[in-house]
Amino acid sequence: MTSDSPDPIEQRKVQLMAQVVGGCLRDAERREVRFDPGMLFTVPSEWVMERARREDWSPARIAAVVPKYEYEYWKHRETDGVAEITLRFKQAS
Repeated sequence: MTSDSPDPIEQRKVQLMAQVVGGCLRDAERREVRFDPGMLFTVPSEWVMERARREDWSPARIAAVVPKYEYEYWKHRETDGVAEITLRFKQAS
């Protein structure tokens, strides 16, 4: 995900992720503890979701068929007013 994506939904997801990580980081700094938010981010397969929209799948079929990919917070880096948040692939279901 990147904030310079032309997709407004992608931009919003990035903004929300940055707010959550930023809030957790601030809290960890105040409490003087190691920052480990234990965050998981789950996303459905984009190409399967596009097909589901085109073919007007029911919510039950989407839940049963669409694979989901889980990523976990790994690290972050802040430089020159830019925050880079790295998630790593954890598993597919």
